Amino acid sequence: FIGGAGVMEGFLKKASICWEEGSDQVTKSYLSSALFFTGLLMSCLFLILKMAALFLDDEIAEFVYWALILAISVIFFNLFDAYYRSCRKTIHFAVLVLSKGVVTLILGVFFLAESGAKGLLLSEILSAFILGLLAFPIVLDFDSLLAISFKRYLELIRHGYHMVMVVMVRNISMILDKLIITAVIGTTAVGLYSFTMILVSACLIVLGTVMSLYGPIWIGEYAKHNDSKKLIGQVNKLILVLEALLLIGL
Repeated sequence: FIGGAGVMEGFLKKASICWEEGSDQVTKSYLSSALFFTGLLMSCLFLILKMAALFLDDEIAEFVYWALILAISVIFFNLFDAYYRSCRKTIHFAVLVLSKGVVTLILGVFFLAESGAKGLLLSEILSAFILGLLAFPIVLDFDSLLAISFKRYLELIRHGYHMVMVVMVRNISMILDKLIITAVIGTTAVGLYSFTMILVSACLIVLGTVMSLYGPIWIGEYAKHNDSKKLIGQVNKLILVLEALLLIGL
């Protein structure tokens, strides 16, 4: 959350608007700016944590390093993910995500036997970097790299930090509920609760998939027509359809 600073969410919004306006080169300028300055920010965080690690236990310091490297790789990959989503390139988006999953599984099988849990983390990191590096020359050209702008990077933060704060609060609440249940009732109740949440997570995956496809379209149409009632109506219709399908499934 700190390293991303809402850039990915802001980029998805701005890129969707640019696509609606037919400004693909501007979209790429936002992407190159996000990649450059996010990488710079994450590098600074890494150096700060490197110095802080001198005062930390070795095991804690190692955990922090792994977490930060994983965050860098995920942000790097997710920006290309957001580019394909915002530009309505559904096939490219699907191939990118599917390829990452396949590469992660292959590397995971290989590294699991060698390094255990660290091997799984390494497979996740490498798959994100590999797919991101493959997408880099496909998406960005030389002109895009010359158009890196700190002003546009700040604009992405301004448009995205609201959403990242919402996601952060949601994730914290999802962690706190298990801690509270453990403290009040016990670990057995947490197990039952976690099993039930698997069904909820499955529903959220369906919702997330649909939102990945329709979200950029809605943002672009809202930017074009500036009609909030139409946007809310489209979202509500989708929610009703998904709820109806869920009830039928149950």
